[in-house]
Amino acid sequence: MTRQALLVLGGALVLLAPFREGGRDPLGLLLLHGLVLLYLVVACRRAPRSGWGGSPGSADPFVLVALPMGTALLAAGASAIGAAYPFAAVMGTWDLVVPCILFASAVLSEPTQQDLMRLRLAVVAASVAQAILALARYPRGGAMAAGASFLNPNHLAAFLNLGFFLCAAAAAAPAARPKTRLLFGLSAALHLLSLFRLESRGAFLGLLAGLLVFAGRDFR
Repeated sequence: MTRQALLVLGGALVLLAPFREGGRDPLGLLLLHGLVLLYLVVACRRAPRSGWGGSPGSADPFVLVALPMGTALLAAGASAIGAAYPFAAVMGTWDLVVPCILFASAVLSEPTQQDLMRLRLAVVAASVAQAILALARYPRGGAMAAGASFLNPNHLAAFLNLGFFLCAAAAAAPAARPKTRLLFGLSAALHLLSLFRLESRGAFLGLLAGLLVFAGRDFR
């Protein structure tokens, strides 16, 4: 039951994060941060009671994640102490704490390969929804209207790049079935069409860089 709860919470985070200016406005932040803290509580309940099942002498994966993040957060906290605007410094530090909590919780939850595949589907579902919204909003106000879900069209375009590459990788997987290839291929095309509507030069540079990496990886 705990595992299912983690999957539901993870899926909700992924699907809701793109809305409310990419989770930036106060209501969006409250909702997402609340879900992250709830995810941490559930992940701690699921955490193994004795060992991680690794080989003798192997490092605890939670420690490997927690140590560098804890060090970075301590440095951020120390820098915030002398800030001229303490409240803004505290909020900025908290914005670093929340993703660190999420990463640590993910390690505690010990996701399986199947869990990661489901997470990929959730990300693709979120990016497809945003791509459709961008296309629907474009006729009413151009690129700015198309990117209204995020703070600006460039941020949304960067998110759609992520969805595009997840779809492209899934469509190109050697073991993928023909229907799966078609579905992910059409989704990738939908992302590309939305990217053109958002008119983000930075996103196109990122897209080109990603395509070059894929091409170099597959080149023989």
